[in-house]
Amino acid sequence: MKPKKQTQIHKSTSKALQKRRKTALQTQEIDLSLLTKTTPKPLERAIRGVLPGVKHRVCACVAKFLHLTASGETCLDALEAAGLTWGQLQSVKGCSPAIMDLYTRARELMRDQQIAQRERALLKRGVEGWEEPVYHKGELSGTIRRYSDKCLEIGLKANQPKKYRDKEDKAVNVGVSISFTSIGVPEPKQTQESATIDVEVQDMVEGEENGDNDHENK
Repeated sequence: MKPKKQTQIHKSTSKALQKRRKTALQTQEIDLSLLTKTTPKPLERAIRGVLPGVKHRVCACVAKFLHLTASGETCLDALEAAGLTWGQLQSVKGCSPAIMDLYTRARELMRDQQIAQRERALLKRGVEGWEEPVYHKGELSGTIRRYSDKCLEIGLKANQPKKYRDKEDKAVNVGVSISFTSIGVPEPKQTQESATIDVEVQDMVEGEENGDNDHENK
């Protein structure tokens, strides 16, 4: 019975050591400069070291994806070229913090590459120009070089904003306060002439009323 207990203790100890070793491998860091190497092979070997339980084919696909992303490819294009799905990538990212750091750094390099590509295209259209075909009576007669003034303007403003920035219009705010005061309208004064006319009209009305009453009494 004693040898069996020793065997069980040995198995449990070996499992604990394997688990500890696997955890140590997964938490170790990877040199981020491997993303900028000419080939993804060094990156693939480093990924295998932190993901001992993952198949080598998957590690190779992840290394290719990260290498393409760091070179400026979009995530969708890099996934398609590497033969990975989004779900597989998310699973691998959750296995080790080192893979997550590689992914974050690859995205940063991708944005830098894309900005550099756009700047080169902007400079090319604004300074170098492009050839545009010229047709005469339906036939190609030659080419003419065109330039983009807008691209040149944007490039100058981006490189030297203090010199080529737009002039700011200084707005002057003038405060105006208006107060309204209610003024009572005086009643029109009754003149003496109008008062006399009113009395005469009143006498005529009373005279007619008296005449009507006398006629009724008769």
